[in-house]
Amino acid sequence: MIKTHPLASVCLAGLLVCLSFASQARVAPGDASAEIRRTSFGVPHILARDEQGLGYGIGYAYAQDNLCLLANEVVTVNGKRSRYFGPEQVTFEQRENLASDLFFSWLNTPAGVFGFWQAQPTQVRALLEGYAKGYNRALAERVAQRQGAPCLQAQWLRPITTLDLVKLTRRLLVEGGVGQFAEALAGATPPNAIARLNVDMGVAQTRQNNFALERGSNAVAVGSERSASGHGMLLANPHFPWAGGMRFYQMQLTVPGKLDVMGAALPGLPMINIGFNRHLAWTHTVDTSRHFTVYRLELDPKDPTRYLLDGKSIPMNRQRLTVSVKGEDGKLTALNRDVYSSVFGPIVQWPGRLGWDKQHAFSLRDANLDNTRVLQQWYSMNQADSLEALQDSVYCLQGIPWVNTLAVDAKGQTLYLNQSVVPFVDAALLAQCSDPAAGQELIVLDGSRSACSACSWKIDPRAAQPGIFPAQLLPSLSRGDFIQQAADGTPIHGGPASLGVYNAIQSVATGPGKRLVVSGTSYLQLVTFDTKGPQALGLLAFSESSEAESVHASDQTRAFSAKQWQVIPFTEAQIKADPQYRSLVIREADAAVVVRAVNASVP
Repeated sequence: MIKTHPLASVCLAGLLVCLSFASQARVAPGDASAEIRRTSFGVPHILARDEQGLGYGIGYAYAQDNLCLLANEVVTVNGKRSRYFGPEQVTFEQRENLASDLFFSWLNTPAGVFGFWQAQPTQVRALLEGYAKGYNRALAERVAQRQGAPCLQAQWLRPITTLDLVKLTRRLLVEGGVGQFAEALAGATPPNAIARLNVDMGVAQTRQNNFALERGSNAVAVGSERSASGHGMLLANPHFPWAGGMRFYQMQLTVPGKLDVMGAALPGLPMINIGFNRHLAWTHTVDTSRHFTVYRLELDPKDPTRYLLDGKSIPMNRQRLTVSVKGEDGKLTALNRDVYSSVFGPIVQWPGRLGWDKQHAFSLRDANLDNTRVLQQWYSMNQADSLEALQDSVYCLQGIPWVNTLAVDAKGQTLYLNQSVVPFVDAALLAQCSDPAAGQELIVLDGSRSACSACSWKIDPRAAQPGIFPAQLLPSLSRGDFIQQAADGTPIHGGPASLGVYNAIQSVATGPGKRLVVSGTSYLQLVTFDTKGPQALGLLAFSESSEAESVHASDQTRAFSAKQWQVIPFTEAQIKADPQYRSLVIREADAAVVVRAVNASVP
């Protein structure tokens, strides 16, 4: 059974992990290399000697399959969509470009991005550095070879940097919080202002309502007491978008003697989010915790951009954002917009929910804005050699942003953790400071009292981050029989989770009698264990590549439609025995030579 450890032993284990990160030798520039072995459906199994080489292989393989997808998302998180596509076009999430650009200009400031980068341990930095180099090599080769990606002639296509990857990560972090209020942040305007930004809050409301529904996943972990073999079993059935920046990518990552993990990852992340290794398997489901709170501010009657804190009038911080906007004539103009903030966070304005008049305004505080541990957290989980090691890393790092974790080991023990980043707002604080009229949809706290008052998030020294619940006070469960977490409410089978369909599929109408799947069952993983290690079946429902001309754009989708589970190769013998096995070795030192040779061969 998994033990509940005292803090000292838990964090000692985490500290040793952190020290191992810090002591890892940096790879010399130009020395990254990786072997990319692909099996059926084009799934890459990436083998490298170190983290920079591993990242190099991941970025290269991903760009071979999803070059334009990542490039488009990089435009988004850099706040450049209005510059290239115009302000009134919309993102995949149906958010107008201008509102999106303003939000990401606010979120991904140089200080915030660089601060996140500085907080990363050596191994994570090496993974990100390698990823950017690998992606850029594949980009250069594809441009030189004129390989079919639809975005190769686009003005917005460019090499990426490690900071672009940080921006993608920060976007992921706030998906469960302030990211759902992007329009409310971009459109917040003082009551005496003349210029206002028109944003469609109806679309924003629908998106917010559907967040948990579209990502509310299924998971079952079966332990030794209920499995015929006496070993552990895990079904992972995450419900995630079939396109855009939250589309999973299947791969295996191996550094001999250090890491061997298979599963799925989100765009731009050089580690596995949901997967398995030789010792255990895990998955995530969206949790029901609130990862942010809203503070109601009492405003100075003389100036609605000042608020009262302990009776003193305090000026809101004003941040000037500048977005480059493409006009109908193709010319670029600079649009300036001010975002206001209190000590609690940015001012958000949502007509009918969160107003800004001469008496009150609302400020949002998102706990994940200070979560710099998320990448380290998943990499530690990838390396875990037992459920206890996985649990220890989660307890100490507390880097999981907004999901539950279910896991099982080869011995047949199951584990459930709701150990995400949650503001430390307990029942007593709610009773004293919350607004009952707000209901349970939002946690609205009194923002008229100072940071040291009882209405601020509580501080517990055991927590990895000030103002969040320590791991010891969050739910966890270990059992020997089973644990289940399920979603709470086309040739592609399935249907809406709101109708109680376990195989959740969300679709939208695209014409008479036609619908397009936009979200739902994504990466399917069924893992069992025997004396030889993990035995896995699975599918990536929307296939590896998002490029229509790729042979791997719909091959797994056809298998999914036919309900044909596929063996997931994991061991060296399984990988090399695959009928579609092929191998490619890439070295950073050879990259310039390769690109020059390709250029010379192109007329």
